[in-house]
Amino acid sequence: MKRILLASTGLAALLITLRASGLASTRDQSPAIAAIPGATIVSPMTEADQSMPLPDGDDDPGAPSRTYPGLIVARESADVASRIEGVLTAVHVRPGDHVHEGEIVATTDAGTAAGELEKARATLQSVLADERSARVEFAAAQLRLKRREELLAEGLVSREERDGFQAQCESAGARFDAAHARTDVQRAQIAILEQSVRNQTIRAPFAGTVMVRFLDPGSAVHPGMPVLNLAKSGGLWVRFAVPADEGHAVAAGTTAEFRAPSGIAIRAVVDATSTPTALSHDLIVEARLLPGASVEPQLSPGVGGVVSLPSRY
Repeated sequence: MKRILLASTGLAALLITLRASGLASTRDQSPAIAAIPGATIVSPMTEADQSMPLPDGDDDPGAPSRTYPGLIVARESADVASRIEGVLTAVHVRPGDHVHEGEIVATTDAGTAAGELEKARATLQSVLADERSARVEFAAAQLRLKRREELLAEGLVSREERDGFQAQCESAGARFDAAHARTDVQRAQIAILEQSVRNQTIRAPFAGTVMVRFLDPGSAVHPGMPVLNLAKSGGLWVRFAVPADEGHAVAAGTTAEFRAPSGIAIRAVVDATSTPTALSHDLIVEARLLPGASVEPQLSPGVGGVVSLPSRY
């Protein structure tokens, strides 16, 4: 079941603020929208705005329409957190910025990880050289043993001499195995250090809009500590409030239109409504914005505007 996340007490306080500031519906009872930091709110539509055609399938475009303040929201968001313990050295984005998937949004300093990585890589070269030398020695010992076995078969050397070469070969093989094991250990250490260095860079997990920045450069961080909140691009919704006595006009599937302050207009379909809150007696409505290749990229969570619904009743 889809939920609409809005606290009743917060909505009541927002209603008082909206009504005191004059932001109201074209009806007597003015609805409220869920407050989001940095949201841009516009005044109700003018008479000229109300003449704007409604989506196909609605009543006569010339018929009057109801208008309500609305706010663009994203249903999917995530906190982007540090993966290491250290100090936040830079935050490259601010609220409202759009970021791409994988884009660097912040960096941290994990202390000596970078220096340790360089030392580990240098040590690996020395360990690899030892392994190559041990491999050559082992291969040579195998050849000498093979030759002694051939001579033993011809009766040209004693078994004792052949056994001595076999012992040398086994010893060389053990040295090669030990050198190879040291190489594996060193490579594993380098992989750990490389991951630690990569974790100093905090990247966006998906394309979206920065909603909140929790920390500033210089802040101490630990694994899992949120640095910012990111709302995912695409799948945007408009949230608005409707007086309870007008709830019959916003059933699921009702078409609407959202207009931003810039004049951008995009269609929407009502998906869900809440029950009236105890103090405001308003319905909180969410409508899904229909895809618009040339329009949707210009909208982002936190943008306020006006929602227009057909007056059918």
